[in-house]
Amino acid sequence: MTDNYGQPAAYTDFCKLPVSVQDLILGSFFCPMDSLHAKKNEAKADTNLSPSDRQRCVQFETIMNFNGFESKPPLGDGSGLDDDLDDRVGVYMVACKANHSCWPNAAWYTCDSDGTRVVRSIRTMTKGEEVLISYLKDSDLRLSTAYRQDELEKLSEFTCDCSLCSAPEDASRVFPCSLSDCPGARRAGSLGGLGDCDVCGQPLAASLCERLLADEAALQQSVDSIRLGIQDGQDMSSDVLALSHIHPLHLLTRIVARRKANLHLRHRQAAEVRAALELLVSSWATDSPLSFSQVIAFDLEFCGDSMRRFQDFVRAEELYSRACMVLAVLFEPLHPYLTCVQRKLAEVRLRLVADELEDVDQLDDESLVVLRGLPEGATPGSVGRLGAILNAEYCMVHLPDKELQVHVANVSMVSLLEWPSALGQIVLVHGLPSTSKRALNGRIGTVEGSSDGGIISVRGVLFCGGLANLRCENLVIVNSLEKAASRDHRSDVVAGTWEEEEEDEEVDEKAATESDSEGCCY
Repeated sequence: MTDNYGQPAAYTDFCKLPVSVQDLILGSFFCPMDSLHAKKNEAKADTNLSPSDRQRCVQFETIMNFNGFESKPPLGDGSGLDDDLDDRVGVYMVACKANHSCWPNAAWYTCDSDGTRVVRSIRTMTKGEEVLISYLKDSDLRLSTAYRQDELEKLSEFTCDCSLCSAPEDASRVFPCSLSDCPGARRAGSLGGLGDCDVCGQPLAASLCERLLADEAALQQSVDSIRLGIQDGQDMSSDVLALSHIHPLHLLTRIVARRKANLHLRHRQAAEVRAALELLVSSWATDSPLSFSQVIAFDLEFCGDSMRRFQDFVRAEELYSRACMVLAVLFEPLHPYLTCVQRKLAEVRLRLVADELEDVDQLDDESLVVLRGLPEGATPGSVGRLGAILNAEYCMVHLPDKELQVHVANVSMVSLLEWPSALGQIVLVHGLPSTSKRALNGRIGTVEGSSDGGIISVRGVLFCGGLANLRCENLVIVNSLEKAASRDHRSDVVAGTWEEEEEDEEVDEKAATESDSEGCCY
């Protein structure tokens, strides 16, 4: 692993390894010395090196071109990747030898600063089935077949013939049926034109086909123009507002929806934001082979953040729940991306009334409870003791500074955290008396460690994203806030789809790691 990929210092890092390890790397990885990468490496190799060292240098850099992968770990708060390690690339003896597919059955990621690489199945696999990963970013897998194949040709010098690339139609270029009352869709053919409708089976007239493809080309041009204008610092608001989508599942719809959502968010236009966000959510088909991918999870999280900003906590809970479902398939239970969304999910659930009412008749005035689903001024997230049971619907709750009469739907049982606590446990902060720490009361965090003296390290309660060291007596567990948010839904997977249960500040930094390629139809 090197932090100097693409620079002469990368070979210097390689030479610091024991000679036996160097020889193992040079003899273990795919390294076509007649490739374009090898020829470019030969042309730029340091002429001051001896012939043997020069040959080893060219071979090493070619191995890195074909086998090396970015090894940036996620930040602890789940806000994105560690950009301080932009040039970190590593080769892995097993993982790097997996073949590529634009419909992979496994995800892989770097889980820590040591560069540990995790390969994790995202679909049910049978014994003997080949493990396939993606050499492209998740967002690139949503783009057109021609674009993906071009990228792979530049990256790894091969033409992909996976099931998506060899299909007769391009699954990412979706157009509506020409019949106004038909809900079906047609897709661009791999050899040109548009296929028959997938519902009514009607072919498309040549003139209408030409018009739809011309509309697609015009939309592509507009999207590219807006991107370049924004990069140059221009105000492209009117151009963004003029955008229209071809079909919810067309590859350009996601870009159109995100552009409009961000524009309306800046102007706090709630109705317009909601429309753009719902379009963004609809741009991901639940029966798509790519239903389990980082980019859809980040989009769902982005939509949840926006809905929460406009205090639509019901819709935010639905979106965060779906994001958790996707992330639980892609990552291990304590991955920062997953725990980040789990905290957000718990926070919005505090703003909602309880799904299952507590049996207050079984409680006494020593029972710890948390208030939820109350207006902002009534301090949702406050922890107190249950008081008198007034009737079947109302009870009294004793808070540290006041007493409230509340509906039983606004009360959930809590229990004090015990030391040592399980990593990843969702906790609620309460009872901090000092002025400097009182603002942390009511916040949701994730346990990341324990130390002597009953001290718990909690992530997510500080605005800076760091760890807060708190005592057990100031942390409670609210089981009803977690539900099944972290459940691994791989057991529900059939051909890459999910089955939703009946109950189920912006993340642009995170989404940007997956959205460098805005979309290309050709």
